[in-house]
Amino acid sequence: MEKFIKKEKFINYEIIRTNKKKEYYTFSTKDDIVYMSVPEYATDKDIKLVLNQQFYVLYSKMHKEEIYILHYKGKKYMVKCIKSSIDKVTVKEDVIEIKAIKITSRYYKSVLHKFFKQELISEIEKLMDEAKNDFKEIVIPKIKIKYMAKFLGYNYIDYINLSPTIMKYDPKYIKVLLYHELCHSIIRGHKQDFWDLLDSKLENGTKLNKEMNSIKYNDYL
Repeated sequence: MEKFIKKEKFINYEIIRTNKKKEYYTFSTKDDIVYMSVPEYATDKDIKLVLNQQFYVLYSKMHKEEIYILHYKGKKYMVKCIKSSIDKVTVKEDVIEIKAIKITSRYYKSVLHKFFKQELISEIEKLMDEAKNDFKEIVIPKIKIKYMAKFLGYNYIDYINLSPTIMKYDPKYIKVLLYHELCHSIIRGHKQDFWDLLDSKLENGTKLNKEMNSIKYNDYL
């Protein structure tokens, strides 16, 4: 029996070589072991490549319940993923429970992003009256909530996009992010006049913005 490790997760597997002429790989599971049938000529490199490609499918078959680490509103949680007939996220004292109809890491993330999106929409709605009062000189652009890999927020002139990823941060940074992007509706770029504007709209805005950008969460989910 051998062990294949990927991103701190692993599966135990055994190789069964066959004399089939066509190149193929099949899998079966039993007693927490993945049995992998491979053609006789398959090299270790070939096998490792296939295991890497199929890892999360195989891993999900071996683990009906999954544990991850995640930050939510600035606090670290254990994330418990459970196969279910519905998609639902529940936040408890120290645990976030994700119920999902598919048991793959990618699907868990999609369920979580939907939850973060709804949470962020609720937070932005609470801030909008205050934002409209603080930015009377402009018409507030439409706010969209959509995941972005590289940015927490971006001002597209016609609308502002905020990433649900901000829900990992302390809630105070949601206002910082919103006001940062609203300031871009007045001043493009990040020269000193932009930061002066942010500080005039939000007390310690520049300081809080730098704090927000310095935060790096090494979540497993």
